[in-house]
Amino acid sequence: MRLNIFRSTTKDGMISEEKEYFPNLTKEEIKMLYQEKLKKVLKKYDISAEKAVFYKNTGEIKAKTITNKQKEYKEKILLLKEKEIPVIVETDDYPIIVGSVTGEKELAAIGLGTIENINQNIIHEMIEVLMKKTGKAPFEMIFYIGPCPNKDNLIKNNQMNLSNKRIWEKAIINEKYIDLRFAIMNLLFLEIVDPNNVYFDSKNPVEDKNFYSSIANRKGKNINVVIYTNDSE
Repeated sequence: MRLNIFRSTTKDGMISEEKEYFPNLTKEEIKMLYQEKLKKVLKKYDISAEKAVFYKNTGEIKAKTITNKQKEYKEKILLLKEKEIPVIVETDDYPIIVGSVTGEKELAAIGLGTIENINQNIIHEMIEVLMKKTGKAPFEMIFYIGPCPNKDNLIKNNQMNLSNKRIWEKAIINEKYIDLRFAIMNLLFLEIVDPNNVYFDSKNPVEDKNFYSSIANRKGKNINVVIYTNDSE
């Protein structure tokens, strides 16, 4: 199987069911609009929207294996092992994080790299569950990190939970900025993930107008899609 990851852009329109983005629409109207836009984006990649499952980022840092019998998941780590099931993750500034293992036991762990999730060791937990489920060592894993702010875009504030000093001590610049890419890369290094197997998307949603960004006051959400397909596709 082949693991595919792609992200919608502002050209696809804002894809979210959050009421704050559609104050003049009813809940039913928002849902219909969301489904219509989702189908349009997935159709470009010949993916069925009916099979989609949704990452909600509302629960604890626990892992859950995705099946086609459940559409929404509250766990903050989703495990994907079946092909043709698209996992939909909404983001604006913070990156999607996908760790994967290839071979006889192909498996992908999907999480969201918010400050809160990283502070709660989501990367460590993703690696632990991949090890447990596949028997692979961290240096055999591959990690993809989606678009995220540059180090001079993400300003430290009192609302951010930065209590885990091990993570943030070297990632805070001049007591003002947070270098999120450095924090993620440093954690993967400490977990003995091979740096050659870590792929950062260089795009910056704050400065790239193809993406929605709360920091840049382009209110909205893009969707990330993670899916296994046949090798030939």
